[in-house]
Amino acid sequence: MRYFFLLMIGAFLFSCESQKLDGKGTAMDFKQIEYNLYGTNETANHVVVNDKSSFERQWRTLHQNMSPIPAVPQVDFGKNTVIIVNFGQMNHGGHHASVNHVYRVGDTVHVELNSKTPSAGEMVTTVMTNPYLILSTEKFVHNNVSLHSTTN
Repeated sequence: MRYFFLLMIGAFLFSCESQKLDGKGTAMDFKQIEYNLYGTNETANHVVVNDKSSFERQWRTLHQNMSPIPAVPQVDFGKNTVIIVNFGQMNHGGHHASVNHVYRVGDTVHVELNSKTPSAGEMVTTVMTNPYLILSTEKFVHNNVSLHSTTN
């Protein structure tokens, strides 16, 4: 009976191993915090944030055109890293993005995004936008992030 119990514990621990994503790497838990069309960064880039004060500063900058500025979401930076993806300035609305997967290969974190761009002839707002997306994922301490986007 004792061996059966040990075998069951071993099977349980083995099944708790990080999930592989079709040979892409090791899946990482993530949470999409926010997607917004009206950020302040006109340049396409991404920022890796590993501490509360840097996140609060980035949050205030992204929301500086809003009144009042929304409360900063709570993130446990002992366990999580935040990635802010700025898509750059767009000459109209109708864009959307969400996170499909986050995974690690070696020391690089890969973020797979699903992006939607307006179809030809689709009604959209005719205003300059600066879309961005904020996500949190399992803690990592390097800045090696690779973004991949599929477009619908």
